[in-house]
Amino acid sequence: PFIPEIVNCKISACLVDKENNVWFTSLGKGVFMQNSASLVNRVLLTELPDPTITSLFGHGDSLWLGFQQGKAVLYELGKQKRTLFDLGVDRQITAIQPLKSVVYFGLDKGIRYLKKGSFFNVADRRQRTDFTSIKCFFPRADGTLIAGTHAGLLNINDQGLYEDVLKLPGDSFSRCYSISRVRDNLWIGTGTGLRALSGTRLKNVDVESPLLEVRMNGIVELPSNWVAIATQGYGVLLLKGRRVVQIGEEHGLVGDICNAICKDSQDPNVLWISTTQGISRLRIDRSEEHTSELQSHSFISYAVFCLKK
Repeated sequence: PFIPEIVNCKISACLVDKENNVWFTSLGKGVFMQNSASLVNRVLLTELPDPTITSLFGHGDSLWLGFQQGKAVLYELGKQKRTLFDLGVDRQITAIQPLKSVVYFGLDKGIRYLKKGSFFNVADRRQRTDFTSIKCFFPRADGTLIAGTHAGLLNINDQGLYEDVLKLPGDSFSRCYSISRVRDNLWIGTGTGLRALSGTRLKNVDVESPLLEVRMNGIVELPSNWVAIATQGYGVLLLKGRRVVQIGEEHGLVGDICNAICKDSQDPNVLWISTTQGISRLRIDRSEEHTSELQSHSFISYAVFCLKK
């Protein structure tokens, strides 16, 4: 089943909530939800300040939307409340991360944060705020935040100051597209492969394969000790030890250009993969140690650029 209202429209963002509903946004048509069990469609949240939605973050009953011209909307679904925020900059919001009482907004140039009803710029101690495009955030347990940028990693403290910049070697490696905790390390998806951050030490991931020399747009660790990676052109890669398994269009994946990946909220061995052609659902069979079921969903048979839990 598909939603007639969004035929021939691109899907700009998607997430799976705790009730296992798949939320997705269309360019110019608002926000839609489909229950992954009943496949019931609902059209929601169509009153938007901008037809181009560039980022999406969901937590509990709250849904954050970021737009192209520096505006954001918070939907409190339980209260049916909508709040519009103007960041005061004409820039695209590329990432959103609430952390304690602060909400961070990654931009195509710089970071703004919302604290006690006011917006501020993330800056260094010299008050410099002009740094490169932000691609992703990763919250740490100590209240600090890692920002992945096109020039490496920023570490942001709870005062809105970035204290150090970790440069990743090489032009393509310096572009960070995804960050995820895998066992005791942070795995960093870059423009040409994987790196691991242990403390302050950067090292290579101990897996060698030409399949890993590609842009990594999303990384997820599964209970079965597999690590699933959404790649830019090679489909989904499954890593375990030194073993690499590729899942692509020839195996039923809806598209090989995978923009993001996340775990199902009810079954952690089920993955949702967003691609430029739509969304696929992938189940990892722990006993067989590789894919046992792959289902592509026609209800989103258009481009999907972002997927979050």
